Amino acid sequence: MSTTVTAEAFLARAIQLATANVLNSGGPFGAVIVTADGQTFDGVNRVTADNDPTAHAEVTAIRRACSGLGTFDLRGATLYSSCEPCPMCLASALWARIDRVVFAADRHDAASVGFDDAVF
Repeated sequence: MSTTVTAEAFLARAIQLATANVLNSGGPFGAVIVTADGQTFDGVNRVTADNDPTAHAEVTAIRRACSGLGTFDLRGATLYSSCEPCPMCLASALWARIDRVVFAADRHDAASVGFDDAVF
């Protein structure tokens, strides 16, 4: 049996973070950044809990990764998200030079439960 953690496992982690975050006054979104050398950084949505419209799960994961690594350049990293990144989160991932984004639910799934970013 391989000890390599798969993309599915990181995506499952993002979903687990999202689910648990709802119980902690946060939104139902979670994200995991995995660097090229295998370091991981989690993020959850804290928009309503912190009254910060930029505190999306992907952005909090990017902030943690950059802070933890001491760089703004996450080249080689992959972002795993419980949901398709909104325009702000996608732009943040691009500015951070993240190589790949993998997500579970898409924007249509999010819109169907009240998280519609089509206006943006």
